[in-house]
Amino acid sequence: MGDPLLMTVVGVGAALTKVFLRACDAVSAADLVEDGQDLFGALSRVSRRSAGSKDQIESGVSRALAARIQEMHKHHCGQDIDRQLLSGACTEVEIILNEIADDGELLLSAVLNPDSLPAVFHSRASQRRMNIEERAEPYFDELIDAVAAQYAALAPWFPRFKIEAFKSILSGIDEIQENSRLSLDAHAVTQDKIDTLSSKFDEVVRHENKLSRVFFGSRPDVVAENRFVERSEQEHLNALITNPTKQPTVLVGMRGCGKTQLASALAQQCEDKNWSLVAWMNAGSPESITSDLVELARELKIDTSDQPAPKTIIRRLFNRLKSADPSDRLIVFDNVEDINDICGLVPTGNGLRVVATTTNDKGWNYQWDTIRIGVFDREKSIDYLLTATKFDDRDAADALADRLGDLPLAIAQAAATARHKDLPLARYLKRLKSCGEELVVRPIPGDEYTDDVATVLWMAVEAAVDSMKNGTKQMARRQLGALALLAESGVPTRWLDPTVEQLDNDESPDTQPDTDEDAHDALTELIHRSIVQQSADGSTVMLHRLQARTIREEWIETEEGDLYDQAAYYLTTVNDPPTGSVCSNNQHHVGQHSRDNMEVLGTRAHPDSDELHPVQEKTLGQIRDGLVQISDLSQFEAELRVTKNEIVEQLHAISIQKHSRAQLHRPDVAKVLSDTLEDISYLGMPHEAEKLATAVEYVCATGQRDCGLLPIIRKNYALALQRAGRVHEAVDGFESLLKEEQEKTSSHFSIALTMRSTLALAYQNSGQTATAITLLEEILHEDLTTISHDAEIILIIQNGLALAYQNDGRLHDSLPLLEQNLDSYRTLLGKEHHHTQIARNNLAYAYRKLGRFDDSLREFEIALSILKRHQQNHQHTLIVTENYALTLRDKGREENDQEAITTAIITLRDCLERHIDLLSLEHPYTLTARNNLADALLDAGHTEESIELHRFNLREHVRVLGPLHPYSLTIVNNLASALFMRCKFSESISLLKCCIREYRRILGPDHHEALVVRNTLAAVYRESGRYREALDENKLNLSECQRLLSPDAPQFMLVLNNFALTYCKMGSREGAIAEFDRIHKEYAEYYGKDHVLVTTIQSMRDSIIADTVHFK
Repeated sequence: MGDPLLMTVVGVGAALTKVFLRACDAVSAADLVEDGQDLFGALSRVSRRSAGSKDQIESGVSRALAARIQEMHKHHCGQDIDRQLLSGACTEVEIILNEIADDGELLLSAVLNPDSLPAVFHSRASQRRMNIEERAEPYFDELIDAVAAQYAALAPWFPRFKIEAFKSILSGIDEIQENSRLSLDAHAVTQDKIDTLSSKFDEVVRHENKLSRVFFGSRPDVVAENRFVERSEQEHLNALITNPTKQPTVLVGMRGCGKTQLASALAQQCEDKNWSLVAWMNAGSPESITSDLVELARELKIDTSDQPAPKTIIRRLFNRLKSADPSDRLIVFDNVEDINDICGLVPTGNGLRVVATTTNDKGWNYQWDTIRIGVFDREKSIDYLLTATKFDDRDAADALADRLGDLPLAIAQAAATARHKDLPLARYLKRLKSCGEELVVRPIPGDEYTDDVATVLWMAVEAAVDSMKNGTKQMARRQLGALALLAESGVPTRWLDPTVEQLDNDESPDTQPDTDEDAHDALTELIHRSIVQQSADGSTVMLHRLQARTIREEWIETEEGDLYDQAAYYLTTVNDPPTGSVCSNNQHHVGQHSRDNMEVLGTRAHPDSDELHPVQEKTLGQIRDGLVQISDLSQFEAELRVTKNEIVEQLHAISIQKHSRAQLHRPDVAKVLSDTLEDISYLGMPHEAEKLATAVEYVCATGQRDCGLLPIIRKNYALALQRAGRVHEAVDGFESLLKEEQEKTSSHFSIALTMRSTLALAYQNSGQTATAITLLEEILHEDLTTISHDAEIILIIQNGLALAYQNDGRLHDSLPLLEQNLDSYRTLLGKEHHHTQIARNNLAYAYRKLGRFDDSLREFEIALSILKRHQQNHQHTLIVTENYALTLRDKGREENDQEAITTAIITLRDCLERHIDLLSLEHPYTLTARNNLADALLDAGHTEESIELHRFNLREHVRVLGPLHPYSLTIVNNLASALFMRCKFSESISLLKCCIREYRRILGPDHHEALVVRNTLAAVYRESGRYREALDENKLNLSECQRLLSPDAPQFMLVLNNFALTYCKMGSREGAIAEFDRIHKEYAEYYGKDHVLVTTIQSMRDSIIADTVHFK
């Protein structure tokens, strides 16, 4: 058998040749060039029957494209990259070429704008990138470049180009004539408006420029002009503006010397000049640099649809910056601690300037242009002090500057204190000496700083705070404490000053007018006195690191508890529910922690729970209080996402800042961490959990072992990993938790029981269904009378076992459990309780899977009649409505009832619209509703609409959950099935193979989902005439079913049916009979000759023997 990589390389050449030949109108010749043929032989045959232009195509492809592809092939194979991965990249390029084969506009564009063609091809390729393994991405990109280059080189010679060009010209003439006619008719009106349009032209241009610009990051604002001191170093730095080829520049100097202000002033000039990119990076640690670069990539719309690793996103960002058209751009890395922190993280590009600021001067000499930022010269210090204070005592100013070592930050703080307290400089100097003797202010380490610098910074803080009234003073201390301990890059302004988001006359119960006004006044005064700074856009407040250090050291000496209280106040306040009417997040009964995902509420797994999640409690609590209308919920949830993102950033920052890590030991902050992990899972933000990994690791490694929050934090982190599709890591986490709990001498039975049931769910999600069943059966055979105070937990475990039976194909075994569950819920909670209706939904779902549609519809109708009376707009009501519609669809399909199918589709459309209105366009429930509608449309024969909906849904799944999340892979499979129905076999096969590979890699080799997808792949192979591959997939799937499933699982029947259909298509009755004889013998020995599966196989064999029509 030939090398699969070389065969697919030939396929790329063949596909491109088809494009060229179609462009020459040589359709019959193009049809000769098929996958697996010898490319050059095919071209040779074509050339004998084609005109001279086609000879040029043959020659060009043969010499340029083939040579380049072979060179790349050798290069990448030499890097020990799996040949199958390279083969997959070739297949994806071939699909792209097939898609553009008849694109006349692309052909015209290739001639008129050849330089832009690679970008066009890469844009087309972005949708195929998710199918490429990361190691094969460079090869994929090179293939795209090679194809684009060859396409652009040959495009002008295509006869079809002339046709497209003439069409474009004719269209342009028609447009000119029409416009001329309209212009003549409207000449008078046009003339009157010329002056108005001219006057607005500059404004329009400015607006367009603004739209194309990107200003990124929390850049500190530049101080007011009357306090900004011109420095000689600024001229050196400004050379970057006029010299786009200047190498990266680093500003080196001690803290407080003004490096950041100089860099910010440069950035502001670039913004004022409408540079296309001005980005400000918080470079205090390697983690923060990486995080900011990833966010910049997203801001620049870099393709991250395949949810690659951060290093891959950064590589794509750097490629974009390097390959972009020349333009003026600036990136600033502020507060770099060590040059090694940004090694490999500095981009290049035509017109791109890079600036860094640092206190560490080691290692910058060879690659960077170094500007050393010193202190003020003495005359500048004196001038600043006299100008800022409006006093004229030069001797006192000189003496003060000497004591402060001319440090700009200290000079500015001293001047501000003297000015606001109306102290002549001589009196301020005397007070400085007195405070230095009375206060125990630690000198700042380092020979560069005089002993008085810390005292001056502390005096400025104390003077500012003491000048305020009691309420405002308390708020100022709280704000400063938080800024000193939370993220060094800053804290959201709206956290510190609630008035920035309040409307006029806001009378909501959240508003505390006096307290909020105190917060506003305090922050305003601190900004006015230059104690704190705001970002240029006003969204963030930050404290100079030298000032923050002084505050921490002084307050830790005298009032450490207060300092940590002040920082924790904002984290806990922002984390708390918006109103006092809702339940606190920690009021869960211990037995309820295992309920997540333990019931079926949709055609595929939903991230739902039969209890209200805390976020739902917040939302519904506000609805009950009349604070949020149904139409506002999507905005409410969007704002909640913003808040959770802000909390994640702060928790991440304090976990990597040595001076603030201890904050995570506080129970209230640890609870914020626990709640945030739980909430981001519910809100469909599971990947944010990765940013909290450091915080979780720190808490678990250093926290007190007897802290009750530790296991909850670890459990919520494991749940977040599970929601993110990292199921094996989640299993490891749950297993570790359970082991530790069981090893305790005082292990609580209820807690251990909860952990075991949660672990069973994780086993199911990771494909270890048999292990999950064993664990749940063990639990239910134990004496559970000790948890009689929470009888519902037993019902939850029963429901979990029923779900596991269903996943294992044991539908008949699940039914008695679900029927018993419903009866028990009716007895325990009442026939109209919300949880009773969930139990009824799960039973109805099982009836549907067994084909008992009338029983299913009856139970769904009862549940809906009750739910609509009590919770008309609850998500679960909509989900049950969807399940009812899907059952109606299945029944209609079974009975060929088109009216029922149409009713089902109308209901599913309505459910989707209500999900969007109630939640959001991207909520996991909405994604599921869209998938259900797309599936129903496919069954009803609306294939194109189904494909379009599945494509859109796949993009949303990838954006929200990531491409490798199990839910996203489910949508990939559904899209592939829809493409199969449209006979788009090549794309369908590519998607299905990718899906199987990723299912096995992410969920493990034993997960059942891969069986379903492989069965579909076998069907596609069969219908596309690739019978041998279809049989191979069927045989593999059958052996996997025998290994993983119970023998009465429906999946067995599907695979056997596929076998029979494949042999039928081949017309090989002898082969079918021989294969079924083999299977029958093997299974009779394994299961016994009377087993239902064995008798079914015998029946299918007999049917094949009797069916002579299809095997002629």
